[in-house]
Amino acid sequence: MEKVRQEKQFNLDNFDSGSGVEDIIREEFEKLLPERYFVTKGMINDRNGFTSGDSDLIIFNKFWFPFLKSGATLQSRKFYFPIEGVYGVGEIKQTLTIDSLDEAMQKLVITKRLHRPKTGRNRIVENRELDGCEHGCTNPLYSFILATNLQDGLSTDDIFMRFFEINKKLKRSELVNGLCILQNSTILWAYFDESNKELKPAMFHDPDEDLSKPLLPILLEANAVRKTSLYDLIINITTHIYHTVLGAEDLAAAYGNNYNNIKTPPPDKFLINPR
Repeated sequence: MEKVRQEKQFNLDNFDSGSGVEDIIREEFEKLLPERYFVTKGMINDRNGFTSGDSDLIIFNKFWFPFLKSGATLQSRKFYFPIEGVYGVGEIKQTLTIDSLDEAMQKLVITKRLHRPKTGRNRIVENRELDGCEHGCTNPLYSFILATNLQDGLSTDDIFMRFFEINKKLKRSELVNGLCILQNSTILWAYFDESNKELKPAMFHDPDEDLSKPLLPILLEANAVRKTSLYDLIINITTHIYHTVLGAEDLAAAYGNNYNNIKTPPPDKFLINPR
């Protein structure tokens, strides 16, 4: 990405290009994702009052979900978002090191451990479901790391192994879905479909498929034909969020006032019977 390359050059003159690179990446995601997916930055919270802190890239549904708290201006980073309305969350790193990989993984796992009510496979739209079926999961949270380059001396294999070693210690619902290094490679997850004898991308939706099968990390390297690895990440994200249906019906009550102090008058004096 030419814009990223130019922005990084400012570091040579002691300018801070980190936030600029994040802005460019978010702008590219806005171009690549359908308009219904709002790309932004900010803080993700759950209904229990916990937060994972500041996130570099958030894919949010602002058609059905309000902000918990708006920022002082539209450019502010201090927007607060309910996790129920988040499709995906990403950490952006200018130069990926083992330490920055660990830091990004930690942030994303904390986000995935926030309380996020599950929506079952019978949910057909954000405020309607066919019945109360809890089987399957139509709202798994997508998480990813995107880096513009690798630290000198660090190989793709080093990153691949570290990414795998951390993920294998996590619950299935906590796995980081993808890692992309621009113009280098993308790491994603797949499972083996016995019926078709082929690898399929893991979408983390179906209890009869990828939720119950062993997962295999796959490495997609950029080459002369596939010059950018961002394409592979975007394809995986769009496929994932295309199948995602969020639940919005109780959001106002969950994040609003509690009603523990409701007072009622004596029912013998203040009661209206049907007639």
